[in-house]
Amino acid sequence: MLSRDTANNPQSSWVVSCQLHGISIQVYGDHPEVRTYAEEFFAPMDGKDGHAPLFVLEFHLNLYDGEPDRSMPSGSKAFVQFANVSCLKEGTLFSFHTKDGSFLKVDVEAGRTWGLLSKELLVAPRYVFNDLLMAPLMEMLKERGFFGLHAAALTKEGTGYLFPGDSGTGKTTIALSLLKNGFQYLGDDKVLLRREDNGIAALAFTRRFNIDPDISLHYPELGFLEDLNPLPGTTKRPFDISRVYQDTFLPRCSPKLLIHQHKTSASKSQTSRLTSNDSFARLANQTIPSLRKEITEKQLQLLADLARGTESHLLHIGEDLNGAPERFLELLPRT
Repeated sequence: MLSRDTANNPQSSWVVSCQLHGISIQVYGDHPEVRTYAEEFFAPMDGKDGHAPLFVLEFHLNLYDGEPDRSMPSGSKAFVQFANVSCLKEGTLFSFHTKDGSFLKVDVEAGRTWGLLSKELLVAPRYVFNDLLMAPLMEMLKERGFFGLHAAALTKEGTGYLFPGDSGTGKTTIALSLLKNGFQYLGDDKVLLRREDNGIAALAFTRRFNIDPDISLHYPELGFLEDLNPLPGTTKRPFDISRVYQDTFLPRCSPKLLIHQHKTSASKSQTSRLTSNDSFARLANQTIPSLRKEITEKQLQLLADLARGTESHLLHIGEDLNGAPERFLELLPRT
């Protein structure tokens, strides 16, 4: 049986590869079901472009042969915004743990993650496995200047729009409405931000939308969503929307407008301008800070520069948009 001490030097029988914006992600393991889970997790992110990778990230995922050790090792607790994962700082490493005894350790600077998974994890809801992989992945991405933002991202005629907002504020509905009006998309819920030579770029994280099948009342072409398996704990179905709306996916854009949104009880929707300070505060609420202070400082500086370098608005979503998603285009500010 592999122990906590030997888990960082596993015997792997397979490898899953993914490339995300010049980052090669290599996943090694010893169990076929873990491989299936890993392939399903990384497949929507994969975007090979034929170029040599700038960075390589490694995951070594092996299965316990017996009962897992459910005791938490010593170390100081660290903040992490994943519901099913606890995080500890152990010297220069971070370790992520689930209640079933599975754990992953990560050396964020080296870009290497390793650990042991319990058999119980493989029968738990899939989102527990996904959270356990997502937590170290996002930390390693931040270390390399890729910062996640909870936002929809679309573009038209060279103008990039970001729609940061809490869950349930209508990001997916807005994205679908704009796709039907000639826009292209990077994502409906999460994008990556990165500082580049010509400014701050928004980068796609996954090609899939998470869509409630009730949307087919307004988009009958999506009526098949009812037949797909929902995400755990929700009615939403994951689906690569570019399979319905052809040639609508783009891997990157340059953000020009930030459209924050919130729902109101007003009868009529409207937009109002936001100051860069107000926009920055709202952006900071839609990102997960790094576990390392020096990286968080770079992350917040990037968000501040994004707020200063774009035009920011607040979309007040009123009752008039219920059942009329096409009206989003009428409310959309133009540069």
